[in-house]
Amino acid sequence: GFDIDYYDMHWLPRRLVLTNEGVWRSDLLGGGRVLQFVDRLKKFNTLEQYAAENRWEYGEGWIEAKKGKRVPAEHISGKRWLPSSCLTADGIDESGIRAVKATLFKTYYSERRFTPPMVLIREQMNLPHALWSKGYLTYSQQIVGVCASKEEIGTLTRVSTWLDQSKRPLQAFLAIASPRLFGQKATALTANDIFSLPYSAEGHFGLSATEQVLVDDIVDYY
Repeated sequence: GFDIDYYDMHWLPRRLVLTNEGVWRSDLLGGGRVLQFVDRLKKFNTLEQYAAENRWEYGEGWIEAKKGKRVPAEHISGKRWLPSSCLTADGIDESGIRAVKATLFKTYYSERRFTPPMVLIREQMNLPHALWSKGYLTYSQQIVGVCASKEEIGTLTRVSTWLDQSKRPLQAFLAIASPRLFGQKATALTANDIFSLPYSAEGHFGLSATEQVLVDDIVDYY
């Protein structure tokens, strides 16, 4: 272990240091008010909870197998594939869509994982995303998908709109809450980071003026 007194800060009760893992990153990015901001957003349901409540299919895309367990998947091989680099801040670059050449897979899921309508989100701190409804489209593990029925495209569109409208506070939240961002990778996220995002059905988090300043500081400067 370590001597907690050495790390103790004037604004942090010792119990908080031991029980809230957001303390350390919050101190790096602005202090106590940053911790209050992220703790407030953690009270919202997550994107994963929202998807589960709607019984949607969601998760990462396929992973090609080079060794170990290798399974063929007819619903992926030869089908259209969206490389993660083609999911950009401006949406999907359709010119980069190509056929899957892989024939054996480590993870492959089911056809439903790749059947539109679906919101696709790249595992990157700028949260590139798009609503896709133009036909069957596979994607690999650096993209996560949230897939609904055709009748639910309106609800799914609101998820995409929420990602647009709440992008900056979500980026700030990830800067504080993601165990991978900054610590392991400079800009990369995990699927868990994406699905742990706080989701607001209203499309916004009702930020106070102080919280908006914190968000702007983190996103623009940190």
